[in-house]
Amino acid sequence: MDSWVRFTAQSQGRERIFRAAQYASALIAYSLQRSGASPELVIHIKQLEAHLSLGRKCEYTNQNITPCHISLFNHLSLGMCVNTGECYS
Repeated sequence: MDSWVRFTAQSQGRERIFRAAQYASALIAYSLQRSGASPELVIHIKQLEAHLSLGRKCEYTNQNITPCHISLFNHLSLGMCVNTGECYS
C-alpha cells in the first residue's frame, strides 16, 4: 500500500495511470465498435477517453502553472507590503 501511495503522489505516476486508463478506454471503444455494440455505449466510452485526455493535459499544465502562480503571488505580496506598509501573513 505504501508503494501505491508513493507512486500516485508523484506527478509522473499519476500521468502514467491517466495514460493507461485513456489508452485502455480507446481500445475498449474500438473493440465495442467493431463488435457491433450499441452506439450509446461506444459514445460513453469515447467520452471517457476524451475526459481522461483532458485530465492528463490539466495535470501537465498544473505542473507548469503552479510555480508561476507561487512566483506571481510572492511578487504581488511583496508589492503590497512595499506600497501600503502593511504585510499580511
